[in-house]
Amino acid sequence: MTLKTIAKGAFLICSLVCLLVVIVVFQINSLEKTGEVFIASLQSKETKLAYNLLSNDLQNELTYEGFRSHVENYSFDRDGKISWADRYRENEVGFVSGHLTNENEQSTHFDFILGQDEDDWRIYALNLTGLDKNNQGTEIGVQKELESRIPLDLRIFLSAVRNDDLIFFYKNFAEAFQQQYSEAEFINLYGPFKGYADEISDLLETQVFIEKYDKEQGDLVHAIDGYYFNKMYKYSFTIKYLREGEVFKIVGFNVSLDGRK
Repeated sequence: MTLKTIAKGAFLICSLVCLLVVIVVFQINSLEKTGEVFIASLQSKETKLAYNLLSNDLQNELTYEGFRSHVENYSFDRDGKISWADRYRENEVGFVSGHLTNENEQSTHFDFILGQDEDDWRIYALNLTGLDKNNQGTEIGVQKELESRIPLDLRIFLSAVRNDDLIFFYKNFAEAFQQQYSEAEFINLYGPFKGYADEISDLLETQVFIEKYDKEQGDLVHAIDGYYFNKMYKYSFTIKYLREGEVFKIVGFNVSLDGRK
């Protein structure tokens, strides 16, 4: 093998790596673009346009009137600025989160789960939280933010189980957890839930109830206990969070069947 052949091979590998990087960056930017259009539509009072960015499945579960009534509870001022907190993609599913903050230091926190509908990204689940910058970091503010996260994180878990895509769920966990458990170990831990996918689904048809909020490990870990019902069963859950940067990430997660309703 000549030096020229080796150089051509190295150039080809480098080109492929660069192409993959460009593709990944483009896909992440596409996720952000959908989020930006959604937020901008609400800022300009184009609620119908924002609603059209929801997936068909979510629109079937949430009427336009219900959506409009829900988003009116949050601040989407025209002068608000978006700051991204977290975003990633696994196969055909993406996740983005961030804040829209206005000049009065009031903000709306948002989390979106996105999926590809034909060639476009659509929102399959969303979580909105109204935050006051003056109260962020206080115990009441943190508790409110985390309790609003619970339905979304349960939805991510249920979706990952049904679609046999636990790696996407794994990426919602804190780095401290990922350093302790590999992807393979995580799949071994939560893989058995696949056999109960039908029983633990139907979350959107129910209300999530919070029973207890507590702090552990020197107040670093925030633990929330609660329960929800589907058509037939009652399920209890415990989810534990750790703040990493601007985002709370999961460090503990458990769902258990309590029995029939």
